[in-house]
Amino acid sequence: RTRDLAFAHDLVHEVAYAGMVRDRRRALHARAYDRLGAIYGEAAPEHAAMFYRHASAAARWLPAARHARAAAARSIEASAYRQAARHYEDALQALDHLDRTRETIELAIDIRLESRVAYGATADLDRLLAHATDAAQAAEAIGDVKRALVASIHRASALNYLGSAPEAVAAGRSALAGARAAGLPPLVMLAQYINGQALYAAGEFRAAATLLAPACDALQGAQRLSRLGTTGTTLVLFQVMRALAHASMGEFGTAEACAGVAAQVAAETGRPYDIIASGYATGVTRLYQGAADRAIAAMEPAVELLRQHEIRLFMPVLAGQLGAARVLAGEPQAAMSLLAEALA
Repeated sequence: RTRDLAFAHDLVHEVAYAGMVRDRRRALHARAYDRLGAIYGEAAPEHAAMFYRHASAAARWLPAARHARAAAARSIEASAYRQAARHYEDALQALDHLDRTRETIELAIDIRLESRVAYGATADLDRLLAHATDAAQAAEAIGDVKRALVASIHRASALNYLGSAPEAVAAGRSALAGARAAGLPPLVMLAQYINGQALYAAGEFRAAATLLAPACDALQGAQRLSRLGTTGTTLVLFQVMRALAHASMGEFGTAEACAGVAAQVAAETGRPYDIIASGYATGVTRLYQGAADRAIAAMEPAVELLRQHEIRLFMPVLAGQLGAARVLAGEPQAAMSLLAEALA
């Protein structure tokens, strides 16, 4: 008869666990893993992190990698981006224990590519670029054209923040040309967004707005609430970039309309990333019209939300624009405090 062991204190549990020999630990974790699979089924995403812990401790490395990847995806849906990043790294470490086969190489590439969402949100851009570069090299080595293309798009995304403006624009245009040549609409959409970002950052506002507009129309149907490789809802992010481009050109009516659509969709999804992005677009559009108080009202909740979810990517730009609005409103000390936080 199987007996259950209960420990009166966590320390007692740790001492008992540490005293087990490695093979005994692995056997117990393997039994726990098999039992969980019998109860929940291995595809249960809500238990992915627990499955990973037991699979990893049982040295079942391929299932461990898959469960860690599933746990990362679940964390992203919960806007827990730092937690997602840890799960992705766990998945890659599990794969390091296995021989390099076509299956494990493809899985490692996919995990590196999916991690872009987590590392983009947390502004760990060096790691994002490193994973994109590693994924591109691995995909090219096995002759996987599609995965290599996705990796090139992700690399262009990282260069929007880490590279020079000309370098980012060139990388974005190259990625977009590749996606169009491959005839893959979701990748074309993602590459358009990344190229639009690069053009906006380079001061090519008209080119950015022109590139982004048709995609917004295409996203109004069944894909309205989809994330096509983007951290936030794709339509929200396209409309945010359009709003910023038109506001920068003084076309405030169009900018307000775009920001309004972004805010409406963000309210539907409830995703913190969407709400932050749309608040930023609305705030910038108002600020550029000299409406400091209304700009502050739009951006201040966005800053609070990014603090709550540690979405660091938006902090520098939001701090800069909200700081400018604070100065315009006669609150320079509040602006300095915000900027100091962004630079910390």
